[in-house]
Amino acid sequence: MLIARERIAKKNPFFASILFGANIIESKKHQTIWSDGLNILFNKNYVEDSANDQYIEGAILHCVLHCALLHASRKRYRDNERWNRSCDYPVNNVVKDYFPLFPEALTNPKWGKMSPEAVYEVLQQQDEKQGKGKQPPQKAFGHFSNSSCL
Repeated sequence: MLIARERIAKKNPFFASILFGANIIESKKHQTIWSDGLNILFNKNYVEDSANDQYIEGAILHCVLHCALLHASRKRYRDNERWNRSCDYPVNNVVKDYFPLFPEALTNPKWGKMSPEAVYEVLQQQDEKQGKGKQPPQKAFGHFSNSSCL
């Protein structure tokens, strides 16, 4: 994690200023890398798995951006899963310019340029049209979590 943090810092001083202010904490609560809105948490087994090497920096940057953009505090009344997905599109739009995205990354050229609040409204309308309420949890990777990872 520390090596990945250094690589991110070398690519962009702005990201470095945010990243070096974040606590990086080992945890077994989830299987990947995530954020609680303030800290970057990681599962040691996931980080040490060589199959994930190419995605570690991107996952860390993804989490750092969730923190920097105050996604946890901007959630307010919104559904946690839908809000998380809404935030992922603009975050991943930035991450992809610096590091490879993990295979499950949510991307959309149009939504990547929108605010999470605007993306949320679109997703909510889509879900309502399809008769879906709350969406099932997706694989917890690089997501932020207010109380539990998604």
